Amino acid sequence: MQTLVPRAAYDRDELGVNTRITLFATVFFGLCMMGMILYMDRGDESALGAFGKATLIGSASGCLFGILLVSLLKVSARRLQDRLYAGDASLVQTPSPDQYSYRLPCGWMYSPRQVVSGILYLGARGLRFDAHLNTPAQLRQSIVLEPVEALTLTQVDTPVPVLARIILGHRTLPRVEIRSGVHSAQFSVPDTAATAEQLRDRLNEL
Repeated sequence: MQTLVPRAAYDRDELGVNTRITLFATVFFGLCMMGMILYMDRGDESALGAFGKATLIGSASGCLFGILLVSLLKVSARRLQDRLYAGDASLVQTPSPDQYSYRLPCGWMYSPRQVVSGILYLGARGLRFDAHLNTPAQLRQSIVLEPVEALTLTQVDTPVPVLARIILGHRTLPRVEIRSGVHSAQFSVPDTAATAEQLRDRLNEL
């Protein structure tokens, strides 16, 4: 079974999200530290001295927290992606290669606020998405769209929830939408435009 996208594509920060999260975490934690230091030092020294001390410590600790937070998130995400990409049997159940020829680790948009990680399979039978086995039970679903002749694929821009817009810096994000009659599903994939074109080509071949 062929994987459609190279592993390196999953590590690219196409939308600058990691930078935005680092900045947001730095500012948020730095301000919290400044407030705590100013509260603890109230009356012990001049207002100017207390503010300078709070600014220095808050800036340093905020930068350290932001960098460490994003580094930990990236390491955790990379480990999960490595296992998904490799088809770790303890994490994913691979369907028969007689029915599906291609696989694509990606995220299914369960809702505008919830992305479920798993594997998208495409083949002569149609399309199937399986959430990875560590997904909470209420989200661990299989999405099946058949037959392959009825599948249509488009790239869409989906709105981002208000709070996420502040962190991500985007009002919409590109997704791949696949339809079969009245049923449809949206997926978050790496390098959306190129991956959508690959999926469209594979559909045409099938």
